[in-house]
This record gives sequence, structure tokens and C-alpha cells, in this order.
Amino acid sequence: PGGSVHPGCLRLTPPVSFPPVIGISAWQRPVNWLLGADEPMFTLTTNYVAKLGEQGVASVILPPGPVGRAGEIVSRLDALIISGGGDVDPGRYGAANSQSTATDADRDNWEIALVRAAQRLGVPTLGICRGLQLLVVAFGGSLHQHIWATGTAHPPLSSSESQHLEERPHSVEFTPGSRMAAMFGSNTTVNSYHHQAADRVPERFTVTGRAPDGVIEAIESADGWPAMAVQWHPERQTDTELFQDLVRLSEERSVISGHGL
Repeated sequence: PGGSVHPGCLRLTPPVSFPPVIGISAWQRPVNWLLGADEPMFTLTTNYVAKLGEQGVASVILPPGPVGRAGEIVSRLDALIISGGGDVDPGRYGAANSQSTATDADRDNWEIALVRAAQRLGVPTLGICRGLQLLVVAFGGSLHQHIWATGTAHPPLSSSESQHLEERPHSVEFTPGSRMAAMFGSNTTVNSYHHQAADRVPERFTVTGRAPDGVIEAIESADGWPAMAVQWHPERQTDTELFQDLVRLSEERSVISGHGL
């Protein structure tokens, strides 16, 4: 009576809800800072974390780690982003190095293990720039090591990285009925800062976006795994469709996996 709880009963409290957790791959490079020049550090531009923060999502930065534990780590995530960066070692797709630069074997090993674990576990995944190329290579595809060697009319790289990332020098046309088309309509304009692109795309993926010159700009999983990748840098643009979509998928996984409780 009076709202009291019987000594033999337990008062149940509702579970606490937590936001989804999204992992973002990072890489090592030398940085000049307080303790000296060329100090090796794991780095990631803040744009990625900021974009997810705008959606109320927590980020976990994933520098190269023990490949054998990639599956365990991915199983604790609600989604995964493979970030931009240097080139994938062409030896990964059976090619000699003709024009690949800034390769990093540790990063390749780590990110390939991450995306293969994500595919096996059904973890939503978004690849950005190098991330698209990494997904292609991880599942048996290949890359053009220097797109202008193919005779493409793709917009050339500017001497100013910030200019190329802030401007939108070309459009992308999307396949009707694709997830990309559902987000952007038939086309959109994008920034561009890459000298490599997908060549042979594995059957696991469908090409759903191309630049006017034919360069592959977007791929989506064709087997039910909620994965997609783009060749541009959406974290440096004002539109948020790709991040909103990834967060929606991460929230669904969070509920199913129990991570959000």
C-alpha cells in the first residue's frame, strides 16, 4: 500500500539507451609537433567525427591493430567507415607498382581484415575515396593506378588540396533504383581528390554511380550486406545524406545486437 515495494519483490528500471557506435579507420604518418619533427602518429581528419557527431553518434577511431582480432572489434560496432588516404599496394591485386604512392602495408592488412569481418557479420559499412578502392581490392577486384593514364577526361588534381575538396568539379550519375539514387536522385555534384579509381569490380558489388567520363564513383553491395562506397569526400561537403543513411543502419543494428541497451 502507499506505493511501497514488497520486500520480496525487485523494482525493475527501464534499460538505459546508448547511441550507436561507429568505427572509423585511421592511419599512421609523421607529424611535426611539440616533441619534434616527423613523430609517428595515428591520424584522422576531424571532419569524419564531426559529421557523425552532428547525427548524435559516438565515434571510435581504429588505427591499425592486430589483424587476428579484427572480427572481435567489428562485432562491437554498429557501423564501420573506411576513410580516405594513400594508395592500396597494387601487389594486393596482382599488379606491379607503376604509379601508386604512399602505400602502407599495415593499413592495408588492417582495413582488409575489418571489411571482411564486417561483411561476415553484416555490419553496415561506408567506404570513402580510398575506402571504395580498399573494398574493391579486399574482395578480389583491381584498380587503375593513375586514371589519367587511361586517357580519361576526369578533372585534374589542383595544386591546392583544399580547393579540390571544397569545390565540386564534376557530377555523378546514379543507377535508377539504387540506394544512391534514393538518396540523391538521378545525379549530384561532388568534390574530387583522387588519382586512382576502381577498375575490375568484384561481383559482390554493383556499380551505381559514374562520373561523366565513366570513372566509377559509387558502388553498393549486391548480396544484402548494407555496404556502399563513394570515390568523393562527403565528409568535406555540406550535404549529409550518406552519413544519415549510415546512422539509420547503425541504429537498426544497435537494436538487433543489443548494443544500444
